[in-house]
Amino acid sequence: MSKIQERIKEIDKSAKRSRLVAIILSVVIIAFIVLTGWNMKTISANNIKLIENDSIISTKNDSLKFVNEELSFLKNQLEVKEGEYQIKIDSIVKANSVNDDLWNFTKTTNTIQAYSQYIESEGTNNIEEERVNEIKESILKLMSREDWVQIKESNGTALFDKAKIFENIGNVMIAKSARSVRNGVIGVDPSSGRNGDVISKGQYVLVLETKESGKTNWARIKYSNKN
Repeated sequence: MSKIQERIKEIDKSAKRSRLVAIILSVVIIAFIVLTGWNMKTISANNIKLIENDSIISTKNDSLKFVNEELSFLKNQLEVKEGEYQIKIDSIVKANSVNDDLWNFTKTTNTIQAYSQYIESEGTNNIEEERVNEIKESILKLMSREDWVQIKESNGTALFDKAKIFENIGNVMIAKSARSVRNGVIGVDPSSGRNGDVISKGQYVLVLETKESGKTNWARIKYSNKN
């Protein structure tokens, strides 16, 4: 009987060892499964990151390519614009050269008509103040003679028009027809005979004062015998 009990005890011990080994194996297997799952998750996450990074890199490369293309396009456009601007600059320099030649010709000619043509060519508002003053000074020097001329007939017909081109100089008028210059106003001044000068059609005069004689109008003018 004792031998049977001893055998049973041995069997129990063996069963307990088997169960312990089974439990340990189970824990090891479970741990391995968990570890394997975690590793797979990590690998999957890393793969996703790699894919995302590849996508980001690809996107950045595409963006860089677009930027480079834009920069290349802008560079070409700037080169074209620079060429156009250079053409304009050359034109301006050439125009200024022509203008200087015209101004030199005007000064050399030194007539009121030449100055009027210069102003008409350049435009009143496009001439610098210093040159305007020089023109004014030259014209006043040219208008060195002074006397009287009829500017309106008795029927109201104006014999002179306002010369707007010389409006910065003073009350400058331009003759619509040839007129004799006199020493005074007919019917007002005791001496009103002709002084020998004639204001030709298209000639500029500077009006200093005006007088009426009956229904006619007269003006004391400064004028040049070199129009």
